[in-house]
Amino acid sequence: MTADILAFSGSSRIGSLSKTLLAAGIAELRTQGASVREVDLRSFDLPLYDGDLERSRGLPRGAFDLREIVKAHRTLLVASTDYNGGVVPLLKNALDWVSRPHEGEANLSAIEGKTVALISCSLGMFGGQRAQAHLRQSFQVMRCLVIPDTVCVAFADQAFDGQGRLKSDVARQMLSRTIRELIRVSSALLAYDRRT
Repeated sequence: MTADILAFSGSSRIGSLSKTLLAAGIAELRTQGASVREVDLRSFDLPLYDGDLERSRGLPRGAFDLREIVKAHRTLLVASTDYNGGVVPLLKNALDWVSRPHEGEANLSAIEGKTVALISCSLGMFGGQRAQAHLRQSFQVMRCLVIPDTVCVAFADQAFDGQGRLKSDVARQMLSRTIRELIRVSSALLAYDRRT
C-alpha cells in the first residue's frame, strides 16, 4: 500500500533552498513508491488571516482551494526554513486558513488526523530546528501526528550539488529514513482506518 502525500514548502522565493530540499524529499518519496502532489503556497490567494474578514466574507477563494487540497490528503511533507528563529509567515498563515471551519464543518476538520513529516534547512548552524519546534507544536494543537524522524540541513547554501542533491551522505540517509518512516506510519494508519 503506497501513501498519497501532499508536499509543500513554506518558502515563496524562486530558487529557495527550502524548495530544493522539498524537491529532494519528493524524489525520495517517489523512489520509495509513494504518490506525491506538490503545491506552491504562493499560488494561492491567501490574505493575512483576519477573523473579521472571515466572518464578513467567509473563506477567501485561495484559502478554500488550499483547504480542499489538504483535506483530500492523509499525509503531509512540509519543508521550511526559519525567519528569526520562527515559522515562515507564508506557511503559518496558510496553516491558519486551512484550520478554519467551513459550511458547518468543525474547526480543524480539514487538517486534523494528518500524518506529517517536517524537513528544514537554513543558512545558519541550526538548520531550521527552531522553526520545526514551533511547527511541531502547531501541528499537535491541530491534532496531527508529527513523526519523530526529521531532517535539519545546516549551512544549506553549501549543502546541495548543482543538480539539487544533498552532498552529505548523512543528510541523504536522514532524508531517506524520514521518508521511509512517513510512508510506514501513514500506510499503517490508513490500513487501520480501513479495518475499523
